[in-house]
Amino acid sequence: MNQNYVTTPISAHEMGHCLDLWHTFQGTKPGTSGCAENINGSNCITCGDKVCDTPADRGFGTENGYTPDLNNIMSYYTSTSARFTEGQKSRMKTSIFNNSVLTNVIGNNCIIPTLSTNKQNYCAGENIVYTLLNGGSNVVWNVSSTVDIISQNSNSITVKPKSIYEKTAFVEAKLPFQTLKKEVWIGTPLVALNMYCNDVFITTCDMNYGGAASSLPFGSKITLSLQGKGTNTTGINDWEWEKGFGNFIFTTGDYSTNPVNNGNGNIGQTAIIQINGSGTIQLKARAKNSCGTGDWKYIMYSVTM
Repeated sequence: MNQNYVTTPISAHEMGHCLDLWHTFQGTKPGTSGCAENINGSNCITCGDKVCDTPADRGFGTENGYTPDLNNIMSYYTSTSARFTEGQKSRMKTSIFNNSVLTNVIGNNCIIPTLSTNKQNYCAGENIVYTLLNGGSNVVWNVSSTVDIISQNSNSITVKPKSIYEKTAFVEAKLPFQTLKKEVWIGTPLVALNMYCNDVFITTCDMNYGGAASSLPFGSKITLSLQGKGTNTTGINDWEWEKGFGNFIFTTGDYSTNPVNNGNGNIGQTAIIQINGSGTIQLKARAKNSCGTGDWKYIMYSVTM
């Protein structure tokens, strides 16, 4: 196999052939050997790819009653083929157990390299220790530009953030046959607004630009939910909302929310706002973690009623 294809789905595709899998269109596509599988799969045991949970496939996509699995690794439909079916997995296992060469490599004590840290979020100035288990002695370390290397050996590497600003950092352990990567967050958290603007690094979110309706009935309620980087928080008090200006209040509804300060604020990852008039509104949200409280995310929304 060409080296350029080793880390692509082509590698899994060719391994499937080695373990007794046919193309999903085998026998059914004109010009291929074998017998054609019926659309209803009634002869799936003996025809087609001989796997009954892969739909019949003529190799031309969804057409003339055929509805093939367009994401199957053994198809030819996409370079991002993503899956084997349970039937295909079973056929490959059977191939391994019935092959005298492959049965010699079957084991229950596989040694799998892992790269880990003792937590996911770190504060500015903290050393970050990455530990490599079962990686062997031939490892090459690579780090993101946001950290400096303090020390390293074949089993671990210690790095330190370069600045105090919120950011991601990663370390890669390059092994002979694979590369392991572990990412962490440095500093206080940054939040984003689900559905409308998912970028934590922008300071202002425009809900209209994100697809929110520009016209609503009076008193309409909108559910808002936060996500973020560095938000390893579980308590409702770790998420905070405040009203800036405009004709709205924080309220309750179908989801469990915690409006405070007579509707001028909310505590928790989810908030519900009730729009009580036309115009532009502004609210803001932020989160906190063990390093402190993050910056506000300003949220703008213009609506007519």
